[in-house]
Amino acid sequence: MRPRALYPAPRPRTEAAVPIVATKYERYESTNGPQTLADTDTELIRFSGRPDQITLSARAFGALVTLSDRVSRETHFVAVQAGETVNTDISREIVTARNLLAGSNAVLHVTGKWALPREVS
Repeated sequence: MRPRALYPAPRPRTEAAVPIVATKYERYESTNGPQTLADTDTELIRFSGRPDQITLSARAFGALVTLSDRVSRETHFVAVQAGETVNTDISREIVTARNLLAGSNAVLHVTGKWALPREVS
């Protein structure tokens, strides 16, 4: 018989644990609910700046998402499968998307999040 592992007693916390996302990202912009896509590129959102993180959530069917800047020099493609949520750390201003599979009706929700600057201690 193997010896049992002994774990230390839990440490008391002075404050309640706060979710990391709530403390890191307080400002965000989002599409007005989930958007239905077509077989051609559709501009879903044009952010007011460059978010630090973009969250892509596909509800039904897959979507091919293009993240680009205002002059389309820096372009990234992200394939989001049905029922999947992808958090990208790619900082781009324009999000366009289309169906991953022609003839399907993908539904996509996009949220851009800005991180707060760290306080100097």
